[in-house]
Amino acid sequence: YLGGLIGNDIFRRFNIIYNYAKGDIHLTPNNSFRDRFDYAYSGLDLQLIHGNIEIGGVAKGSPAALAGLKEDDLLLAVNGDFSLDFAKYKKALQRPKKEVSLLIRRGEELMIFKFKIKSIKQVF
Repeated sequence: YLGGLIGNDIFRRFNIIYNYAKGDIHLTPNNSFRDRFDYAYSGLDLQLIHGNIEIGGVAKGSPAALAGLKEDDLLLAVNGDFSLDFAKYKKALQRPKKEVSLLIRRGEELMIFKFKIKSIKQVF
């Protein structure tokens, strides 16, 4: 149920050697190999549809679900910011342990939801 992109947070844990002649890549764990993964988790899937920012999904049991947000809610503002800047809103939802305030339109009703972004620390 936890998903995301792999990239720098994975690769920084390895020394990488490329053998171009043979087409090989060798990964050797380094001192960062056992570091914890620290991710922000709101449980919201935001989607930009025809210039509107909609909630495409809410993960069951997530901070957003516990606050009462629902799929198809229309996001109008984050922390008092009415810019409708999709990237800025996504970034605001990626700050672990910070409280966010969302202004939502559900049907004809305006609603404010507040919740704290969860920090997920994982060791693999």
